Amino acid sequence: MTVTAERMPALYLSHGAPPLADDPVWPGQLAAWSATLPRPARS
Repeated sequence: MTVTAERMPALYLSHGAPPLADDPVWPGQLAAWSATLPRPARS
């Protein structure tokens, strides 16, 4: 049996970029993007 591991994307949010939290568009884009990701499998 062969097991292939799919890597989940990583997103780094720095505390040095607070304007992103106040952006009216970016949080919605992040939510839409994250909704397309598969749920991580439990090991």
